[in-house]
Amino acid sequence: VPDGGSLSPLAYLSETALTQASDAIKGFAQKFFPPPPGVDRAAALLQLACAVSDLVNYETGSTEVTDTAPRVFERGRGVCQDHAHVFIACCRSLGVPARYVSGYLYTGDSSHPDFRGHVASHAWVDVWVGEDAGWLSIDVTNRSPANGRHCRLALGRDYLDACPVRGVRRGGGIENMRVDVSVRTSAQQQQQQ
Repeated sequence: VPDGGSLSPLAYLSETALTQASDAIKGFAQKFFPPPPGVDRAAALLQLACAVSDLVNYETGSTEVTDTAPRVFERGRGVCQDHAHVFIACCRSLGVPARYVSGYLYTGDSSHPDFRGHVASHAWVDVWVGEDAGWLSIDVTNRSPANGRHCRLALGRDYLDACPVRGVRRGGGIENMRVDVSVRTSAQQQQQQ
């Protein structure tokens, strides 16, 4: 993933309240890294992401946005933001820069076998593979690299840095939010096809 920014990847090594790595998370992550001979860094990080997804069962409504990576790791259930926080905690404990990405996942068809039918906001992680490769986007929840179906809105150190909507509302009444995401193939992408 091209970055285009001037911020060093090292800025994404520091823990936050949501991404602190407990001893259990550190021990878990060390099983996958450094990669064994013959396994490249990107493949090892994807294996770690899949292991996080296996360990933390996807369960809507099982956590709050304030739940920390250690709490989610211990409970073994959460949603995409929790998968991202646990994976980020693992990566940072290994000295691998990782950043939280919020956005939307286009599934087109909720019965698509590679996705779990997410039709709302979504979260995934960019991990720093190195100078030559740059950032690798991994959708921990769907156990795959992020691709053209992922529409990124914001990135940061954790959910609080990159939450899609944040603010203060005063007064009574009913609150409702609706989001429409429109995705089109660019002229450059059409030429490449």
